[in-house]
Amino acid sequence: MKQIRTVTLSVLGALLTLAIVIISCNKPNGPNPSPSVPPIISSISPIVDTIGQVIMITGVNFTGATVIIGGAAATNVSVNATVIIATVPTGASIGTTVVKVTTLAGSATFNVTILGPVCGCFEIDGKSSSNEIASSSLIGHWTFDSTTNETGGADNIAPILSGGGAITYVPGQIGLAGHFANSWLTYPSNATAAGLANGTLIGSNDTLQAGFTVSLWAQMPDTITLSTLFALYSPSIPNWPLLGIDYRKYAGVFDFDAGFSLVDGLGPYVGYQVFFQNNSFKDSLTWAFFTITYDSTSKNFLYYANNVLVKTWSISDITGVGGIPVDSSLNIIAPNYPTIGTNEGMGRTPGDLSNNLAGYMADGITGNIDDIRFFNKALTANEINDLYVLGEHGQ
Repeated sequence: MKQIRTVTLSVLGALLTLAIVIISCNKPNGPNPSPSVPPIISSISPIVDTIGQVIMITGVNFTGATVIIGGAAATNVSVNATVIIATVPTGASIGTTVVKVTTLAGSATFNVTILGPVCGCFEIDGKSSSNEIASSSLIGHWTFDSTTNETGGADNIAPILSGGGAITYVPGQIGLAGHFANSWLTYPSNATAAGLANGTLIGSNDTLQAGFTVSLWAQMPDTITLSTLFALYSPSIPNWPLLGIDYRKYAGVFDFDAGFSLVDGLGPYVGYQVFFQNNSFKDSLTWAFFTITYDSTSKNFLYYANNVLVKTWSISDITGVGGIPVDSSLNIIAPNYPTIGTNEGMGRTPGDLSNNLAGYMADGITGNIDDIRFFNKALTANEINDLYVLGEHGQ
C-alpha cells in the first residue's frame, strides 16, 4: 500500500507541475501590446461646425483614441476602428483650428472651422437666429463662414477673385467674417434669383418689382475713394451699379449711397448725385450694420445704420428728369452680376482688372465683411431691428 500511495503522489505531483507550466505559458506578459500603426483621418463632417454640435471623424486605426478639438477635449466621444463621433467642447478655439486624434501609436490632425455656440440663448419676437427673418424672401446670402460662396441657394456658387490678396477669415459678427485685402469678388448672374427673372437687356425684373433690401455687417478703415460693399452690376451700365451699398469714410464717419440706377426703355439713370448721403453716421462700434431698402409702393429708399434710420429718399427725386415719368417702376437689367468690393462698371466682363474711374471709385476694398443678405422685398422696420439685435448677439 505504501508503494502504491507513493506512486500516486508522484503522478499527482507531475500533473500539478504540468498544470502550472501550462498556466504560466498562457499568462499575458504585462499589458496588451501597443498598436503599431498610428491613426489616419480621411475626412471630417461637417468641416465647419459649432460648439455643442456633433462632429463625425472617419479614417482608420482609431481604436482606443482620444480626441482634442480646438485645443480642448471632445465630449460624448464614441470610438471604433474607423469612425469617431464626438461633440465640439465649450473650450474649443473659435475659427480655423485642429482636430487631433491620438492613440498609443501616434496622432493625426485635420483642419476644421469652429463657430460660436448655437445656444438659442437670446430671442426677439420669437426668433433666435437671423436666418428666421424673412427667409422666404432671401435671394442671396454670403455668410463668410470659411467660404466666399453664395450660400443662400442650392448651387453654392463660387466667385471670381480679383485685385489683391486672397480672402482670409477672421472672427465676425455672426460666426466668421471675410477679410479683404484690396480685393473684390464677382459672381455669375445666377448667384441670386434677381439675375434669372428676365433675360432681356433692358426690362422689368419681376423678382425685384416689389422692392429689395440689402443688409450687411462691416468693419472698414477710412477711405477717400468711393468703395462698394455689395452691388448688382451690369456691363450695360457704365461706372455705376444697378443697386448696392457704396460708401466713403472720413475720421470714422460713414457717407453712403444706394448705388442705384433707374432703368427704362430709354436707358439707365444714375442716382448718385441725389442719393449719396454725407455724414450718415459715426462708426463708434466694433461692427457697423448697414441696411438699404426700396419699397415699390412708397417708392422710397430707406438708409439704416446700426438700426437707426438716417435718411429717406424718394425715387421721384430723380424721376421726371431726362424723360423718366414720375411714377416710373423700378426696372432692373437682367442678367446682372453680384459683386463685393467693386461695382464692376465701365462695361467690363466679370473679373476684369481694369479700373473704374481712377482715383474716384475703388476696385477692391480692405476690411472685414460679414453676413450679406439680399432680399426681394423691403424689410419692415421691425424686421431690420430683429436682424440687428440678433446679429449683435452673434445669432
